[in-house]
Amino acid sequence: STTVYAEYSETDIDLGGSANVPVWGLGVVQSLDAAAMDLYLGYRQIDLDELVGEKVDVITAGARVSF
Repeated sequence: STTVYAEYSETDIDLGGSANVPVWGLGVVQSLDAAAMDLYLGYRQIDLDELVGEKVDVITAGARVSF
């Protein structure tokens, strides 16, 4: 089975001044039942414009084996 997901959050960070940091992402998980394994791939963007004037892109990929 395949699962597609989306995420969104906002965090207030106080480093001498308050900043709102929104984070959004998308991902997919593919379950391989015969191998008791999940393969995943995700993308997340962290908007640090208020703190450092940049956005950070994060790509995560991997596998999880259940035993």
